Amino acid sequence: IYKSINRKVKLIIHIKQCNIDDIINLFNKSGILDKVEFISSSEYYCNSLVSKGNYYNVFYIADIEESSYEPYLITEKKYAGFSYSDKLLRNHRNWISEAQSLGLCVSVWTVDNVYEIKSYVDQNIKVITNSIYLFQKK
Repeated sequence: IYKSINRKVKLIIHIKQCNIDDIINLFNKSGILDKVEFISSSEYYCNSLVSKGNYYNVFYIADIEESSYEPYLITEKKYAGFSYSDKLLRNHRNWISEAQSLGLCVSVWTVDNVYEIKSYVDQNIKVITNSIYLFQKK
């Protein structure tokens, strides 16, 4: 099914607890490993994926100050970017432009205020996650 989906679609896998080799083998056997990106709040899992080579886009995810990394550290760790909470990025707006200047992909979640969404779009954020329902059943 996934192979027939638009080629621009990416499958984002949130790694919480698993065997990295098993995950890579699963998607490799399915023939869609090149369509998969990984996110994790675990530095261990992010580093494990990076250690496999530059084959995977790995994103570090954080929602609080204490567990976040500044953009230059994300680059040093060889992650493709970060996925930070709206609250965290509102407190560090400069991280967006810093990350982009370093070639990192920036993702923000969960943004439910339409004015904040527009602000992030204007800042060229690549991924904005929200929980706004666009369609309702009648």
